[in-house]
Amino acid sequence: MSRDKIRTPDEVVAEMRPTPERAKMTTIAHTLVYDCVISDATTPELLQSVQVPTLVLDSEGSSDELTGWALRVAQMLSHAVHRSLPGAWHGVPDEVLAPVLIEFLGRSSGGVAR
Repeated sequence: MSRDKIRTPDEVVAEMRPTPERAKMTTIAHTLVYDCVISDATTPELLQSVQVPTLVLDSEGSSDELTGWALRVAQMLSHAVHRSLPGAWHGVPDEVLAPVLIEFLGRSSGGVAR
């Protein structure tokens, strides 16, 4: 999968090149094929069959395509919460993400309202 396939902005790719995170991502790059196979095998029927509370997040700084995918997945899941969080392309600062995770994981219910 090329970066053009998911439309990674050029400035994001340029910013990632000198970072330690790039080296970490490179070590798992070979697993992208598995991610693609799983994505291709995931059908609306499969998503609708998921019965566990699921948190679906996106970053407001991501492309409309990515945020749209997140919303569509959340709509197909029976017990999903969808949140768009402030952040950059495909990323949310820890201080924004942590409270949302704590809130979601702290809930104790058999079903989660959308």
